[in-house]
Amino acid sequence: MPAAPHLALAAYRALLRIYPRRFRQRFEPDLVAAFADLWIDRASRGSLALARLLAKTVIDVATTAFALRFGRAGTLSTQSTGTLSTMSTMSTLLLDLTYALRTFRRTPAFTAVVVVTLALGIGATTAIFSLVHAALLRPLPYPNADELQTVWVESKEGATVGGGWIGTRIGERLGSFGALYLGDLRAGLTSFISLEGMSPSWTMTVTRAGEPGPIETTFVSDGLVRLLGLEITSGRGFTPDEHKPGAPRAVIVSDSLWARIGGQGVPDTERVTLDGLEYTVVGVARELQLPGMPVDALIPFVQNPFYERRFVGIMIVLGRLRPDVSGSVASAELQTTAQSLARDYPETSGGKGLRIVPLHERFVRRSRALLSALFASVGLLILIGCANVANLLLVRASARQREIAVRSALGAGRLRIVRQLVTESIVLSLAGAVAGLLVARWTLGFLAVLLAEDLPPGLSASLDPPVLIFTTVVALATGVLFGLAPAFQASRGGLPDSLRQGSRAGAGGSRLRGALVVAEVALATVLVAGSGLLVRSLVKLTNVDPGFRTERVVSAGIFLSDAKYPQPADKLEFFERAITSVQALPGVESAGIVNRLPLGGATNNSTFVVIDVQTVTRGQEPLIDRRIASIDYFRTLSVPLVAGRFFDSRDTPSGARVAIVNRTMAKMWGGTDPIGRRVALGTLARPGTWLTIVGVVGDVRHHGLGRAAHPELWVPSAQAPVNGMVLVARTRTDPAAMTDDIRGIIRSMDPEIPAPASTMEEVVTASVQAPRSRTLLVGGFALLALALAAIGIYGVVSYAVSRMTRDIGVRMALGARTSDIRRLILRHGLTPVVTGLLVGAAAALLATRAIESMLFEVTPGDPLTLAAVTVGLLGIGVLACLIPARRATRVDPVTALRME
Repeated sequence: MPAAPHLALAAYRALLRIYPRRFRQRFEPDLVAAFADLWIDRASRGSLALARLLAKTVIDVATTAFALRFGRAGTLSTQSTGTLSTMSTMSTLLLDLTYALRTFRRTPAFTAVVVVTLALGIGATTAIFSLVHAALLRPLPYPNADELQTVWVESKEGATVGGGWIGTRIGERLGSFGALYLGDLRAGLTSFISLEGMSPSWTMTVTRAGEPGPIETTFVSDGLVRLLGLEITSGRGFTPDEHKPGAPRAVIVSDSLWARIGGQGVPDTERVTLDGLEYTVVGVARELQLPGMPVDALIPFVQNPFYERRFVGIMIVLGRLRPDVSGSVASAELQTTAQSLARDYPETSGGKGLRIVPLHERFVRRSRALLSALFASVGLLILIGCANVANLLLVRASARQREIAVRSALGAGRLRIVRQLVTESIVLSLAGAVAGLLVARWTLGFLAVLLAEDLPPGLSASLDPPVLIFTTVVALATGVLFGLAPAFQASRGGLPDSLRQGSRAGAGGSRLRGALVVAEVALATVLVAGSGLLVRSLVKLTNVDPGFRTERVVSAGIFLSDAKYPQPADKLEFFERAITSVQALPGVESAGIVNRLPLGGATNNSTFVVIDVQTVTRGQEPLIDRRIASIDYFRTLSVPLVAGRFFDSRDTPSGARVAIVNRTMAKMWGGTDPIGRRVALGTLARPGTWLTIVGVVGDVRHHGLGRAAHPELWVPSAQAPVNGMVLVARTRTDPAAMTDDIRGIIRSMDPEIPAPASTMEEVVTASVQAPRSRTLLVGGFALLALALAAIGIYGVVSYAVSRMTRDIGVRMALGARTSDIRRLILRHGLTPVVTGLLVGAAAALLATRAIESMLFEVTPGDPLTLAAVTVGLLGIGVLACLIPARRATRVDPVTALRME
């Protein structure tokens, strides 16, 4: 039989006396505590293991003591003392780790629950941080990217044309430049080393090998390739002559496009056809990842059809400030230049200023709010997980009170016990982090696809070193966070009480577990409230009337090149033939064409002047959306006619110039009938042809379901033929089944037109993809938070019931009814739940303001949502308490009274 623990410790202390006094004074407590841990561990293996421990201990102590006493002059140097201290610390840590692993092997169910809980929280946090790092924190892939700036036209009216991730957005006061302004800016600004321009992405049809297909191109100025450090892997960049008017058409293609079109030989001798025009391929680039838009090809800006039109804002200006110039100095110079441009070009620049914005700020502006909200959500989730794990550890620590008491009896101090328990929690958190990395790896690709609309194009998120460092820090922090409270609580127990088998947990542990439940419920309330607001917002958004009927409508995009269709009559003849052929298909009710589909966001804009209304004065002319449609377009989409008539056979190229306005624009006449009134479209001071209003139609949501309708004016396609139009057809059958037939008709008319097709229901679905994805993701986090909170409540109440068995038995023996016991348990369990709900509701009123920009017709403090969340969480709390309460009512009083 092994010796009693106190005899073993006494013998060990006696053995330590052969060490020098100075050494004993410094290291004896740690050595005794380590020996106590080893004794407890070996005792579970039997007498042989204890005998080996004693033999090894005697040999180690004797050997070390001899070295210390008869080493250099028999003294213990500072260096050797430090080395021994380090060795002692490492030895103790190794013992703690070994004991922790052995303990977890004995409790696999507990270990699995904790690791899975932590893996979900840490994995979600790691995946979201990977997106945050890639989108917001990682520098842009350009030389000295932090020095790059963007220059914008600042207008008091607000921007009206969409332009991609760094371009103009609807409702902003920042707009793009006309292409010719780049030369004026270069001449007027000295604060920049260089100023370059690029257009938003431009969809073109490439024809070279195989079937024609759409590609994304952009028009660039002469130095953009150099400014962004784009790598030309074959061939060359553009020459200065290729940026001059009348220059031969040249293009730089990406290596992926070059391979796709079967490019061979040396660039500068190869040709490719874009929108029917032949271009010389002068170079191949490794990656054409321009800010906010990956493209397939670069074309000199001089080839853009709007190059010489100053009032068409299609150039995004980028520049690099001089090292000795601050942003404030550059802004002051911009305002001086803006005044000069306003004097020189009053028709296109009047009343506008210039503004400088860092490129990175412009690039991340769309994703910052969402990623910040998601990061906060996973932060709440991991805190809920920590509270849950802390509660589990508290329960486990209560069950280990006898073990901890034995350690104390063997000489382990409180700090030593806390260190052991915190080590165990850190081991659990690191195991959860490893599993969490697997979760993050599996989910990262899914998240990138799910949030594609809200993330910058071409974003490459991965588990790179910064993300791994972040995960390690989170794991260590969570380990300490959920481990400290149970460790200190467990180390506070009284030794005599702890040694009594079956002793009950103290009030302090109960209060701490209740506080953790309060924290769990409060955090879950905030997260679920945010999710509820997004759900309600999405429901309202999807119920918005788009202004047209989406069912059984199919669309196909058509773009005609100027090379094949140089005259307006050629374009008009093609589109009319296409409409006639599609209408002749079996199953087609009607067909028409429009220059932009609803919900697409893009628009052709022009300032109009109302000639016969005196309230509109020069310089205050409103902006409208100018759109082009054929005779049957409004009937095909079932856009309602409010007054007047639709376009008809009278509206020919030689007929009177007419227009239709929407309901919003009709309000500009102050309640009077606009039919018969005249407007003129054009630049600010030079109106174009007079148009007579012949009809008013209902409002159509062109810029998205979440945006109010803009003032719109429609002109007949016969009087304004353009290159790009969208053919729409209403069918009697499944519209998806008609896409191939419609595409076949267009390809039979011109094999080089790809004509991508989709149904209008798909268009509507795509328009709400971003808010749906946000809601789905935050909703998933909220459901996980609810599950963790329910498990936490159940665990605390269930443990409380198990510790109250004797009290319940006494109550029942004294005549307590089943309903009384149930009320007792519910009151005990629901008190922290209600407290957490109150705290969480107050916190949600403040926290949900962060997602206000993502909501549609719902306020952050929406009382209906908060009430539903509160009732729902209370119901979950009641259900989590009912199971332990039901078990408590089945307690046998006689059995309960025998327990102690």
